[in-house]
Amino acid sequence: MKNNVNLSEGGYALYHSVGHRPKGTEEMSTALAEFSSMWTSPILDVWPNTLNVIEEFRETFSKLLGPESNADEIGLVDSVTSGFMRIIDGLGVDYLEGKSVLIADDAFPSLHFLLQGMEKLLKFKIKRVGMRQGQFNVEDADFITELKSNQVALALVTWVSSTSSAMVDLEALAEAAPSDCVLVCDATQCLGIRDLNLPVRYDALISTSLKWLNGTAGAGVVWVRESSIDLFHPKFRGWFSQENPMNWDIENFNLSTNSRRFENGTPNPLPYVASLPGLKWVIEGGYALQKEKNMTMTRALLSSLTEANLDIVTPIEDTKRGGSVMVNVQSQAIALKIITDLSNEAVLIDNRGQLLRFSPGILTEDFALEKFTDCLKKYRKTIRECTNL
Repeated sequence: MKNNVNLSEGGYALYHSVGHRPKGTEEMSTALAEFSSMWTSPILDVWPNTLNVIEEFRETFSKLLGPESNADEIGLVDSVTSGFMRIIDGLGVDYLEGKSVLIADDAFPSLHFLLQGMEKLLKFKIKRVGMRQGQFNVEDADFITELKSNQVALALVTWVSSTSSAMVDLEALAEAAPSDCVLVCDATQCLGIRDLNLPVRYDALISTSLKWLNGTAGAGVVWVRESSIDLFHPKFRGWFSQENPMNWDIENFNLSTNSRRFENGTPNPLPYVASLPGLKWVIEGGYALQKEKNMTMTRALLSSLTEANLDIVTPIEDTKRGGSVMVNVQSQAIALKIITDLSNEAVLIDNRGQLLRFSPGILTEDFALEKFTDCLKKYRKTIRECTNL
């Protein structure tokens, strides 16, 4: 459904939520139409054709993770939270009982909610790493301290914070992790817009096809390194968890030897069909295009916001931030006013509480940056008055 305001792609700055790209509408529509035609045809090979598309998605996604990754390391799930659930379920009470699961307070809230629901069931203790006063992301040093000082069985590392766009040092955290700690990277917020060099110490990764990968909801992945797969024995299983999904012998179940063991019942093909065109665009050259465009625009925006003396919570250094710029306007009420004013100017952003989030992508135009900065300047006095209360 289209907004009634006369909007254009040039003012769209919500790539941290839903990514857009050239010809995205047409190519997603074509893929879904072709699938619908095949699915409703009176033919024998509906499922073989469907599974071929899902395998192509798996193979394409693996290329995002580097040349050493392969399709068998990709398990398909419906969300990032579901992917983390597969990790926890796979480790089980035998591995987690009496130990800690480490998570930063700026990790995505859904993952906190999941841990809160699983803590008593699997008898582990949640260990949260808090943010320092006045900050909106957890410092690497604080995470490392907790990682070293506790009996941590599982640690979730958020590559890029959704509240500040701060990027963690994946290598530093990998070096600090105890040898018996399962290390998981949540790459959701920045995969497809920044280089991911995942150290070999990481056992697993969770992500989605949303955001910079220009896909739709429902096409998530859980990647587990081949050498770590035997740590996981999922209880949530089904016919697609098997080494041979076509096995019908209920007395002879064997888990898949790779990450497909995290799958369970009949797969839902539609999210993968819809997301594959965007994913292929990223792999076939779109990544470099949107990375360069985003870096240029975020640099320019940070420069103008700094000059205007606004409260930026995103790191200035290129190597320490993701694809978004966040500004603290001190209250959610002010944030919502600015969002409304900008939408009337055909610029779309959002907020997380008192933080405004601006994420320029491949189709965002310079006027959106200018209007964002000008609008913040207009509210600067109100923001400062709120600060002094």
